[in-house]
Amino acid sequence: LAAAGLALTVTLTAALASNHRHLTNRWSLVLAWAFLAGSIASVLISFITSQIEAQRRIDAVDDDDYERAAETRSTRLTRRLNYFSGAALIAGGVFLAVFITINA
Repeated sequence: LAAAGLALTVTLTAALASNHRHLTNRWSLVLAWAFLAGSIASVLISFITSQIEAQRRIDAVDDDDYERAAETRSTRLTRRLNYFSGAALIAGGVFLAVFITINA
């Protein structure tokens, strides 16, 4: 969704600029792009942390070390990254809506 939002804003900005309109409140577009890019980056990083945690748990269960299979920092980090990704996606959508509303 964040990548689609970025593509939409690039297309929209190009369409608005081609009409020789002066785009106002560019700060909202910059913030929208920053939050959408942050959402994408957070998802990609969470893929890595979840893979690390999954492999660690598999290894622990294979070794019959069930205490080591408990929640760790990687699990908590993955959860936080996922929450941030959702919040950044919503914030990016809000700032994108502000930019579109003002410049449409």
